[in-house]
Amino acid sequence: MFIGNIVSIFIAICCSYGFYLYSSNTGYVAHWWPKEAACKIPSYKTQIVSEDPLLVYIDNFVSEAEASQLLHIGKTQFAPSKLSTGASGEAYRSSQSAGLPPSDPSVSCVGSRALSLMASLTEPSDDFGIPQLVTYQPGQQYKLHYDWFQESMRYKDGRLCNRVASVFVFLEADCTGGETYFPRIASTASSLVDDGKAIWNATFEGIMFKPIPGNALFWINLPDNGKGDKRVIHGGLPVHTGTKTGMNIWPLKCEP
Repeated sequence: MFIGNIVSIFIAICCSYGFYLYSSNTGYVAHWWPKEAACKIPSYKTQIVSEDPLLVYIDNFVSEAEASQLLHIGKTQFAPSKLSTGASGEAYRSSQSAGLPPSDPSVSCVGSRALSLMASLTEPSDDFGIPQLVTYQPGQQYKLHYDWFQESMRYKDGRLCNRVASVFVFLEADCTGGETYFPRIASTASSLVDDGKAIWNATFEGIMFKPIPGNALFWINLPDNGKGDKRVIHGGLPVHTGTKTGMNIWPLKCEP
């Protein structure tokens, strides 16, 4: 039932917008993004790569102008990426990251669009982490990891929260290498391979997605049993030349 409900969302491609609340005490954003953020939505389309676990490829999720604006917002904020423990972990994650202000109209616009894909996964009381830019230069990578936490994280308001789903948007891809790799996703998404968007063959397990500006990936981290799905382990392969920059958006499922 859970997967069927989510899949139907993508088939319908419904867009829903709600109200916006930002708490200065918690530093996190309430479930809905602002109605004011409603903006011109690109003519994007979705393709289901895997139903279980759910992994969806999205063409033209952000426009070229939106990508440029998001990169401009975060360009002065980049700092070495850290692991969820707060450690630098440079050998494991050698990129740079920048938090994005959720109140910025461009950030809100893309955030509301992401929520149109996953509104049924969270409750109005759940929070959103701050959207994040991540950029990779030659030789930089993020080895295999989960977006969900092994143990729910305690946020400033005292609640325990975890990342129920992920949206990763490619914003800048003037590079070679830097594919996003899911080693445990079995897929025969031949059309994506034929279009040059993915790599899938018998020489390795899983599927790789090439960084293509404007396109995105959506996947479920916590199925309906509430436990982290180990099948969505993924990594950012090393960039060989040039620059790759993406945007992470994570809805948080919190305990009452």
